[in-house]
Amino acid sequence: MYDTIHVPCPKCQTTLEFQSKSGDCTLMEYTLENAPVEVLEDVNRHAPRECKKCGSFIEIQGLDEKPMAVQVNRPVAEEQGKIPYRKRRNHKGFDP
Repeated sequence: MYDTIHVPCPKCQTTLEFQSKSGDCTLMEYTLENAPVEVLEDVNRHAPRECKKCGSFIEIQGLDEKPMAVQVNRPVAEEQGKIPYRKRRNHKGFDP
């Protein structure tokens, strides 16, 4: 099981869901403001997350102080092996 942390995208404010498998893992739902420290320890296990609305890549930083969602660059995430490369095509069928 896991717990869910609801995080607003820093660019468009759409709510993203981050899962954590640290802490009690009782299917609880939290925000960054009320999530226990032990739940936040594993919040980036699937980060960065892509916002479906604006396309930003988001991860949580500042876990030792005040946790906040931050936008990260896609190339950095790809270099770290966190995001599989996916070819996208524009409306005319060409690579962007």
